[in-house]
Amino acid sequence: MQIHGENPPALPVARKGKGGRLLRRPQRAHPTATVVDFLTAVLTVSRERSVFDERDIAKHLHRYVDDAGEFQNLMAQIMASPELVMIEAEGVDFATGEVLPNRYSTREMIRVESEMASQAEVLSSRGRFGVAASVRNEVLAAQSRLSDEQRIAVERITGNERLAMVVGHAGAGKTTMMNAAREIWEAEGFKVVGGALAGKAAEGLEKEAGIESRTLASWQLQWQRDRLHLDDTTIFVMDEAGMVASRQMAEVVSEVARSGAKLVLVGDAGQLQPIEAGGAFASLSNITGYAELETIYRQFEPWMREASMSLARGDVETALTAYNDRGHVIEAATKDEAIAALVKDWVADYDQNRSSLILAYMRRDVRALNELARSALIERGQLSEGHEFRTADGARNFAAGDQVVFLKNEGSLGVMNGMIGRVVDAGKGRIVVEVGEGKRMVEIDQRFYANVDHGYATTVHKSQGVTVDRVKVLAASMFDRHLSYVALTRHRESVELYASADEFKRYSRVDHMAGITGKMVEAGMAKFREGEDVAPSPYVDLQDRNGSTHRLWGVSLPKAVEQSGASIGDVVTLRKDGTEQVIVKVPVIDEATGKKHFEERAVERNVWTAAIVQENDPVAQRIGAAAMFAKPGRIDHATGVTGELVEAGEAKFRDREDVEPTPYADLKAADGTVHRLWGVKIPKALEEAGASIGDTVTLRRDGTEDVKTLVPVANEATGTTWLEERTVERNVWTAVRIETAEQRTARQDSTSKEQPSQVFHALVTRLSRSGAKGTTLDYAGSKLYDQALAYANNRGLYGIRVATALAKNHARWIEDQRARLAAAGAKLASFIERFGRNQSARSIPAAQTQPWLRGVATWAQSIGQAVEAKVQGDATLTVHWTDINDRMKLIYEKPEEAMKAMNLAPALNGNDAAAKAEQSRIHDQLANNPEAYGALRGKTGLLASGAAKAERQRAVGNVAPLRKSMQDYIRLRAEIADLRTVELSRERDRQRIDIPAISSSAERVLERVRDAIDRNDIHSAMGFALADKMVKAEIDDLNKSLDKKFGNRAFRGGAEPKGKSFDAAAAKVAPGDHAKLASAWPIFNAAQKLAAHEKDLQQQQARTQTQSRNPGITR
Repeated sequence: MQIHGENPPALPVARKGKGGRLLRRPQRAHPTATVVDFLTAVLTVSRERSVFDERDIAKHLHRYVDDAGEFQNLMAQIMASPELVMIEAEGVDFATGEVLPNRYSTREMIRVESEMASQAEVLSSRGRFGVAASVRNEVLAAQSRLSDEQRIAVERITGNERLAMVVGHAGAGKTTMMNAAREIWEAEGFKVVGGALAGKAAEGLEKEAGIESRTLASWQLQWQRDRLHLDDTTIFVMDEAGMVASRQMAEVVSEVARSGAKLVLVGDAGQLQPIEAGGAFASLSNITGYAELETIYRQFEPWMREASMSLARGDVETALTAYNDRGHVIEAATKDEAIAALVKDWVADYDQNRSSLILAYMRRDVRALNELARSALIERGQLSEGHEFRTADGARNFAAGDQVVFLKNEGSLGVMNGMIGRVVDAGKGRIVVEVGEGKRMVEIDQRFYANVDHGYATTVHKSQGVTVDRVKVLAASMFDRHLSYVALTRHRESVELYASADEFKRYSRVDHMAGITGKMVEAGMAKFREGEDVAPSPYVDLQDRNGSTHRLWGVSLPKAVEQSGASIGDVVTLRKDGTEQVIVKVPVIDEATGKKHFEERAVERNVWTAAIVQENDPVAQRIGAAAMFAKPGRIDHATGVTGELVEAGEAKFRDREDVEPTPYADLKAADGTVHRLWGVKIPKALEEAGASIGDTVTLRRDGTEDVKTLVPVANEATGTTWLEERTVERNVWTAVRIETAEQRTARQDSTSKEQPSQVFHALVTRLSRSGAKGTTLDYAGSKLYDQALAYANNRGLYGIRVATALAKNHARWIEDQRARLAAAGAKLASFIERFGRNQSARSIPAAQTQPWLRGVATWAQSIGQAVEAKVQGDATLTVHWTDINDRMKLIYEKPEEAMKAMNLAPALNGNDAAAKAEQSRIHDQLANNPEAYGALRGKTGLLASGAAKAERQRAVGNVAPLRKSMQDYIRLRAEIADLRTVELSRERDRQRIDIPAISSSAERVLERVRDAIDRNDIHSAMGFALADKMVKAEIDDLNKSLDKKFGNRAFRGGAEPKGKSFDAAAAKVAPGDHAKLASAWPIFNAAQKLAAHEKDLQQQQARTQTQSRNPGITR
C-alpha cells in the first residue's frame, strides 16, 4: 500500500545566486518523526475521541501536511480506510439547528467499548457479594453523621451485584459514604482495595475512607507482571471514575470480570473529563443504574451550595450570576490587571490558619501567580527569602511557611502528584514539609526528589479532589463547564473568579457581516471618539438575548433604519452589506510647514441594511429615523423634535416691553440638549396628544395658517402708536406622545439597571460549553451502529495491523529515497558552484525561485465546513431557529423525535435539485399529514377533555406558521451560506498569494527609505526609490503583492511586528514563515509608506494641473 502516488516525486533543485540547494518538504510540526504514518492518523484521533468527524481527522493531518494536493490525497486514503466506520449519519441538532456531520469511530474502539458494556451489564445483574442486613444496620447506626441519601447509597453498593455505581456531586460526601461501606464489607470478611487515576485521589481514598489504594496505572502494571490479582473475595473501589477513559476502564472491568471480584465506581461525569478517548463512566451509569448523592456539604453558605448544584447540573449561567450578584466575579481590562487584582486580594485574605489555593488553566500562569504571591508575602514580612532548592523545573527558593505542591508520586516519601504541604524547615537543597491532616513530616533532599514547586497556585486539573477554605480562580477562555465546575467547588468559605476583557473580548465580538440581532434600545448621534475635530456619527444600540448591548456605528445607519421602518423597542437585525465609495474631506498636515488643510479623498464606507424581526408594539407610536438621528444642537421643526417634555408655559420670546408672552415647550433630547419650541398652537397640540410633563413626545411644525391679529403700528412723525388688524402666517403644531414618563422609566430600568457587562456574558458563554466525552455506546441501537459493531467483531483488527506494517515499510522506503536525493542534490550543488565561478563576471545570476513569504496552502477545514461553522453563529438564524423550535414544541408530543423523523439535514445542503426536493417533501408532508412525523399534542374525540381539544387545536394552528418559518429559515440559511462562501473563498485566495523575493539592491533601497522615514524626510526617500528603474519596478511589484494579499494599510500602522496588525498578517502566511514575516516587517512598512507618499504626490499634481486648466473667471 502506498501513501502518496505510485512513486514519490523527485525533489527539484533551485538555484540561488551561484550556488544550488535542495528544496525539501516543509518542516513538519511533529517534534520527532520525520515521516508520519498517515494511514494510522485515524487511530491517533481515536486515542483522544471515541467518536469523531471528518473535521477532527483533517485537523490532525493538517499538523503535518501543508501541501494541498498531498493533503487531499491523504484525506481520501484515510476516509477510505477499512478501519474507519460510520456510526451516525448527518443530522440536525434540535436545540441549536446545527447540521451535525457524519460521525465515525474505529473498529477497535467499537469493539473495546462494546465488550466493556457487555461485561458491565453481566456484572451488574449477578453476584454473591451481599451482606447481612444486621451487619449493615449496626454499622450505619454508629454513623450518625450520614444523611439519608448517603445511607441509601451505602445500601445500594453493598448489595449482591458485582458492579455498583455512585454518582456524587462535588462536595457531596462520597468518601464519607465509602468509609461506612468499607466497614460493612470488612465486617463480612471481604477485602477492600481502591484505585484512582491520580495519586492524590488514591491517597485521599486511603486516608479518608480507610481503603488501601494505589493509582490505576500501578494496578495495571502489577496485573501485567502477574501480581496483586483480584479474587472473588475482593471489592475494588475506583474513585474519580469520571476521569477514566474507555480503554483503561475496559481493562479494569475485564480484570474484575476475570477474577470474580466486585467493582464499585464512584465519580461525577460532570467534573474533569478523561484526557483520552471515551467518557466510560457516564455510559456505564446509563447501562447499570446508580445511586446519586446530590446534597452538597462542602460550602458553608446555603447560596454557595445551591450554586454548586447549578454547576453540577450544567447550569453555569445561574451559578455565575449568583456569584456575580454578590461581588465574587471580578473583572479587569487586561489579564495582567486581573492577575494583579487576584494577588492583591489573596494577600489581603491570607491567613496561615486557613487553607487557600489559587487556580489557573495554563502552567505559565500558575508559575507567574506563584512568584507574585510569594513575593507579596515576602514584602509584607510574612515570609523570608529562604534557601535555594534545585527543582526539576529550575531553581526555587523555599522558606519556613512556604506552601508547596508535589508533582510526582514517590512511595518511599509517601507523597503523591498534586499533594499540597507547608514547609516547616528549609536549608540549601533540603526542606521539611508538613503534609496531610495528620501533619506528617516529610524531609526532601534535592538530590533524591526534585519534583516540587511553590504551591500557592496550581492548575485546575490538579485541584480535582482538593478541599480548601478559600479559592481564587483566574478565568481562562479555555474553561468549559467541567473545568468551571471543578474550579468553583473547591472551597468551603469563599471563591472569587477573576476575568479579563482581553481574554474574553474575542468571544463577545460582533460579526457585522453575519449581522447582529437584538432589541433597538437607543439610536442617535455621538462622537465615535473624543476630539475637537471629531464630528458626531450615527449609532444604534442593540441589546441581544443575553442582555449585552452592542453599539454599531455607520453613516448609512439612518437610511437603513428609515427604510426598514424600525423604531425604538423593535427587535431588528443590522448587517453590514458591503461598502460604497464616497468623497470626503480629510485634514492633511503639511510635514514641512506644519499647517493643516482639507483635501477631498475617495474612501470606502460601510453600507448597512436593517430588517425588523419583531415589532415592539404595532399600535404604539413610533419614533422616525429623522428624529432619532437628528444632529445634536440642530433641530428641524418640519421633521419634528423628539424628547422628554420637561417644561411648558408662556414667556416673552424676546425681552421687550411691547412683546406679549408666547406659549413654549421645552424638550430634552437623548443627548441631554434642551430645545425650546415656541408657538401659539403648542398648548392645544399637547392637550390633544394627552401629553404631560415627563412624557416623551414629538412636536412637529405642520405647515402654517393665516390668522388675523392686531399689531402695534407707530407713527414715525408724531411718535404715537395704535393697533391695526393684519393677516399673518402662524405655525401649526402637532404633537404625538411616544411614551409616558412611567413607560420610559420602566423601559430604561429594564434596559440599563445593573446589567452584567459584555465580559460577564462572554464568560458565561465560554464557561457553559460542554466538553463532555461520549462513547460509541451513545449510538447503540441505531442501524449504523449495529452494522459497525458486527463489522468490528467479524473482521477483528487484522486489517489494521497489515495496513500499519505496509505504511511503515513505505515510510522507510521514502526516507531511503530522500537520503539518495539529498546526496545527489549536494553533488549537483557543488557542480553548479564550480560552474558558476568559471562564468564571466558580467553574467546575471538566476532569479530566486523561492518566494519571500509563502501563502497558506492548506486549511484544517474545507470551505464548506468553515462556512457551516460561521452559519451556526449567525444571530438572525438563531432567532429563526428558536421560533421553529418553539413551534415544534407546541405541535408535537415529542418534538426532538419529530425533528429527527423530518430528516431536515438534506434540505439544508444548498439550493441544488436534491435539496429543493427535500424541502418540498417536508413542506408537503406538513401541509397534508403532519402526524407522519409524530403524535400531535392534545386529543380529539368524544372522550377528550376541553383542555386536550384546545391543545390539539393550538397544535394544528401552528403547523402552517411552522411551514412558513422553515421556508424562511432555509432561504435565509442558503443566502447567508452563499455570502460566507464568497467571502471565505476570496479570503483564502488572498491567503494563497506568495510574496515574491526582491533583490539585495531593492532591499538596500528600502532600508534607506526606512531610515529616511525615521528622520521624517520622506522626500529623499522618493529620490532613493526613483534612482534605479529596475529597483523601482521590483518595489512596485512587491507593493502590488502586499496590497493584494494583506491590504494597502496592513504594514503602515507600525514599524514593529506586534499586536493585532501582525496577528492579522501572520494568519495569511504559511505557519513556518511567521519568523520571516516578523523580520521583513520593517521593509514592508517602508514599501507601503513609500507607495502611499507617491500616490499623494500624484494626486497633488493632478489637482494642480486641473486648476491650471480652469483658472476661473477674470475681469
